[in-house]
Amino acid sequence: MTVGKLRERIGLYKVISPQGAHQIFNPSRENVEFLCNVWTKREDKIQAARWNAMETLNILEKKQFIIRHRKDLSTDMAVEFGDKLYKVLAVQDLDNMKQWTMLLTGAVCADEGWN
Repeated sequence: MTVGKLRERIGLYKVISPQGAHQIFNPSRENVEFLCNVWTKREDKIQAARWNAMETLNILEKKQFIIRHRKDLSTDMAVEFGDKLYKVLAVQDLDNMKQWTMLLTGAVCADEGWN
């Protein structure tokens, strides 16, 4: 990994007061506090799951962001990419040297169009 591969900007936010299960996975702008902007390399993933047979299909839109290592990263954070907030689900040191960190993030949405 090199710094030249970090070509997109994201905002890092601290989740301050999630309200209920939906807010844990989809924090609103009222429940986050801006920390800083950082450069990133992004990878997108989409996973569909039927969490309750009587409910709609839920889509977990996962994004992985590789950033320079920071000491203040935790799962009590959210990432803003584009106009959407993604909850940080895991923070992983990529090289065991504290140079690069991967933020595994996701946002849950229901999609009635999927079968």
